[in-house]
Amino acid sequence: LSFNRLLHTVLGYAGPTLFLIRSGSTVLGAFTATAWKESAAFYGTSECFLFTLSPRTAVYRPTGNGTNYMYCNSHARSKGYDQQAHGLGFGGTTDQPRLFLSEKSLEEESRVGSRDLCFGHGQLFDGNDFYLDALEVWGVGGTELVENALAGRKEARSRKDAALQKAR
Repeated sequence: LSFNRLLHTVLGYAGPTLFLIRSGSTVLGAFTATAWKESAAFYGTSECFLFTLSPRTAVYRPTGNGTNYMYCNSHARSKGYDQQAHGLGFGGTTDQPRLFLSEKSLEEESRVGSRDLCFGHGQLFDGNDFYLDALEVWGVGGTELVENALAGRKEARSRKDAALQKAR
């Protein structure tokens, strides 16, 4: 429903995630094996990859030429002073991520590119105007892995709430 809701869902989740994105008839996404955290820098491992499912199926794996796998930078974390993109990104740079979900407007300001140094080259999206119609984020893995990841998210939320209480 909103970028804030998306952050609330993924931050602290300590397991792999699968993003599914629909824009028109195109379905694309990303897989991450690293827990999400807010940071002004990219992070993650070479277990991440981008993919398309429709209108064609393709997987864009890391090339070994870069380490810009995942990016999560909210305006609230940086107070907007870092002059970087605010949202969730995959590949590319903080100015031009390969796949970017904008904090400002998920539906209208998210964008996608066709090449970067981190992931294999290829079109994630055919067309000029990328409008996010639907977004799903799934925690993936076996039952034990997902339960542990959810417990990790609960612990991260508890730490954040305790820090807020202390600040008050």
